[in-house]
Amino acid sequence: MSPLWYPHVKEAPLQGLTGMWGGVGSNLVAGAGGVPDGDYTAGAFMIWDPSELGYTQGQSTISDLSGNSRNGSLQNQMDQYWQSSNYGVFDNSSPRTGYISNNQGSCSIPVTLEFWAKPQTTGNQGLWDTAPNQVDTGRQNPGGKAEWWNQNPNVDIDMQANTWAHWCITYKWNNNDSSTRRIVVHKNGQSIGAANGGQNSAFVWDNYCVGAFNYGNNWGGLIGVTAVYNSELTTAQVQTNFNARKHRYGL
Repeated sequence: MSPLWYPHVKEAPLQGLTGMWGGVGSNLVAGAGGVPDGDYTAGAFMIWDPSELGYTQGQSTISDLSGNSRNGSLQNQMDQYWQSSNYGVFDNSSPRTGYISNNQGSCSIPVTLEFWAKPQTTGNQGLWDTAPNQVDTGRQNPGGKAEWWNQNPNVDIDMQANTWAHWCITYKWNNNDSSTRRIVVHKNGQSIGAANGGQNSAFVWDNYCVGAFNYGNNWGGLIGVTAVYNSELTTAQVQTNFNARKHRYGL
């Protein structure tokens, strides 16, 4: 039997979606040209998709589609910034200060953070933070780079203004020997950079945020699908995830 999918997630009947996610996700939205979404990588820690079934502007939470019930809380009027373009995105363009947060469960490294986003300015910062106001956090800063605070290491993620892109940021130990830190970055399905940094220390996950770091340094632009994996995704898995949803964002 061919997989079910729907031309627009808002019109999909609830009963038709039962059992389709199960931590993987599949074919909820058809994008440009009627192309259905593909699957997510199995075993996701959490998946937030602004096009989720039944989401409406003003809703205070965004459901976790991984099956793990790690719903996101919409902060600082982020619930008012939802728009239906690209099958559901949050518009956090400046001077807005909204963000999504979650403190249910803790990821340990290796961990991969996945984002679809369209920045308002090149080098925009603050798209994510794993533990606001704490040390040993993974976040985007300074100058739009992925860093392991305190900036050791950091990697340029090549964020360009007014351009949709897909990023996967992996935080891990170098060579899995638990002695030094390592960050690996993929953009639009391709590896674009990696760096080793300081000595081994705990990776802190306290209240995961998308759209801000330290609660007061906000990212500006459009935010689409966000996902987290408590594993290092391979380049092939990153490419699969990129190809599965790129039609939504005109890529």
